[in-house]
Parts: sequence; C-alpha cells; structure tokens
Amino acid sequence: MSRVWGFLWLASSVIVMTVVVVFGESVQHVGTMFTGEPVWIHQFGVAVIFPAIIAVLSVLNIIITKQIKGKHEKMFTHILNQVAFFIVGVQIVITLFAYAIVTNPIAIIGILVAWLYMMIGNLLPILDRNYSWPRRAALIKERDVRVISRKVGIVFVGAALFLLPILFVPVDYQAIYLSLVLTGSAIVKVFIVVTEQKRFIIK
Repeated sequence: MSRVWGFLWLASSVIVMTVVVVFGESVQHVGTMFTGEPVWIHQFGVAVIFPAIIAVLSVLNIIITKQIKGKHEKMFTHILNQVAFFIVGVQIVITLFAYAIVTNPIAIIGILVAWLYMMIGNLLPILDRNYSWPRRAALIKERDVRVISRKVGIVFVGAALFLLPILFVPVDYQAIYLSLVLTGSAIVKVFIVVTEQKRFIIK
C-alpha cells in the first residue's frame, strides 16, 4: 500500500464516518453489545473504528517498507492495500445496512471475505522462509516451507470458494454459514501448520 493509497483509503473512511456522524441517525442498529444495548453506526465510538483500523494499516505499511525489501515489500504492501479496501468496503456495507439501503449485508461481506481469501491464498506460495515461518523453525528448509505455505494457500482458496454460495443461503442462516466456513478453515490451517512443522523438523 503506497502512501497515496493509504491516504485515499483513510480519507474515504473518514468521509463516510463524518457523513454518518454529522448528518443523521441510522434507522436501525448494526449489532448488539454484550450488555444487550444496540450498536448504532452513527455513534462516534463505533464509526471511528474503521478509520482507526485504516490508520493502523498505514503505520504498518511504513514499518514494512523500512524493514522488508525486494519482492516481499511489494507483496506485503499489496496485501495491506487489499485489506484496507476490504475494511472500507465493510464500512460502506454496514452503513448502507444501517440506513436500510442494503438488506442483506452478511452476504456482501461474505463475498468481500472470499475475495480477500482468494488473494491471500494465491500469494502465500511465493513467501520465503524468513517471512512465512517462525525463527524457531529455522531448521526447516525453504522448499519445505513453500510446501506448507502452498497447502495453507489452498485452504484459503478453498474457503473462498465455499463462501461464494452464501448468496443462495437463507438470510437467517448466512451469519452461521459465514462463521462455520471461517472457523473451519482456521482450524484446518492450524492443523496443517502444526502437523507439517513437526514432520519437517523431525525429518
């Protein structure tokens, strides 16, 4: 994510937040707090979350460009740029839902997650050991790390494909479907990393 793109994403998020906070109350809440109170998108404490995340990503981008060079710099900054786009997209979808313009936000967010997962899954196999594996596993050869990264990347792509049918899932079950796919894929990814790490270190 270049500084120009970082500024554009942050500016976009701040503009959406300002319009929501200053120019009117939302017609429906976007969630419920653990206390049972409704969450309103026009509340500053809620609306500012999205620009804050973009700001954190911008700081991470500056750190990455100083510490990582070569192909990894371009790859990581590209990932951050796509994540920033995802955050702004989610913010817009939730805002439109709060004003009853969009009636099915979970499906749209699911498609955004699928797109993000697909992108990450295609980038993982080109990571080198230094940036894709903990230092304590330095005995693992770079070739073995690529094998593990490729398998995890396949899980990301598979999860993305499983998310696409969310458009055809009944609205009442879309949140459950999204949670199951994300949780299931996370468990599989952890299982792959743990089992393959042990196998390659023992070997």
